[in-house]
Amino acid sequence: MTELASIAVAMNTSQTRTEASLAMVKQNADFQRLAVETLLETMDAVPAAPPGMGAQVDEYA
Repeated sequence: MTELASIAVAMNTSQTRTEASLAMVKQNADFQRLAVETLLETMDAVPAAPPGMGAQVDEYA
Protein backbone atom coordinates (compact mmCIF):
# COMPACT_ATOMS: atom_id res chain seq x y z
CA MET A 1 0.00 0.00 0.00
CA THR A 2 2.85 2.41 0.71
CA GLU A 3 4.23 1.79 -2.78
CA LEU A 4 0.91 2.86 -4.28
CA ALA A 5 0.91 5.99 -2.13
CA SER A 6 4.48 6.78 -3.21
CA ILE A 7 3.49 6.43 -6.86
CA ALA A 8 0.47 8.70 -6.33
CA VAL A 9 2.62 11.37 -4.66
CA ALA A 10 5.22 11.12 -7.44
CA MET A 11 2.53 11.50 -10.11
CA ASN A 12 1.01 14.48 -8.31
CA THR A 13 4.44 16.13 -8.01
CA SER A 14 5.13 15.48 -11.69
CA GLN A 15 1.80 17.01 -12.67
CA THR A 16 2.49 20.09 -10.56
CA ARG A 17 5.92 20.54 -12.15
CA THR A 18 4.45 20.14 -15.63
CA GLU A 19 1.77 22.74 -14.91
CA ALA A 20 4.40 25.14 -13.57
CA SER A 21 6.59 24.60 -16.63
CA LEU A 22 3.67 25.25 -18.96
CA ALA A 23 2.78 28.41 -17.06
CA MET A 24 6.36 29.65 -17.41
CA VAL A 25 6.39 28.90 -21.15
CA LYS A 26 3.10 30.75 -21.59
CA GLN A 27 4.36 33.74 -19.59
CA ASN A 28 7.56 33.83 -21.67
CA ALA A 29 5.56 33.71 -24.92
CA ASP A 30 3.29 36.52 -23.69
CA PHE A 31 6.33 38.62 -22.79
CA GLN A 32 7.91 38.05 -26.20
CA ARG A 33 4.65 38.91 -27.96
CA LEU A 34 4.38 42.12 -25.95
CA ALA A 35 7.99 43.04 -26.75
CA VAL A 36 7.40 42.55 -30.48
CA GLU A 37 4.17 44.57 -30.38
CA THR A 38 5.96 47.40 -28.58
CA LEU A 39 8.78 47.34 -31.11
CA LEU A 40 6.34 47.45 -34.02
CA GLU A 41 4.43 50.35 -32.44
CA THR A 42 7.70 52.24 -31.99
CA MET A 43 8.67 51.62 -35.61
CA ASP A 44 5.28 52.90 -36.78
CA ALA A 45 5.69 56.06 -34.68
CA VAL A 46 9.00 57.01 -36.32
CA PRO A 47 8.44 59.70 -38.96
CA ALA A 48 9.13 58.74 -42.56
CA ALA A 49 12.18 60.12 -44.35
CA PRO A 50 11.56 63.06 -46.67
CA PRO A 51 11.07 62.24 -50.35
CA GLY A 52 14.37 61.71 -52.17
CA MET A 53 16.36 61.09 -49.00
CA GLY A 54 18.49 57.99 -49.31
CA ALA A 55 18.18 57.86 -53.08
CA GLN A 56 21.84 58.68 -53.67
CA VAL A 57 24.80 57.19 -51.77
CA ASP A 58 27.62 59.54 -50.75
CA GLU A 59 30.76 57.50 -51.26
CA TYR A 60 32.94 60.04 -49.41
CA ALA A 61 30.94 60.04 -46.20
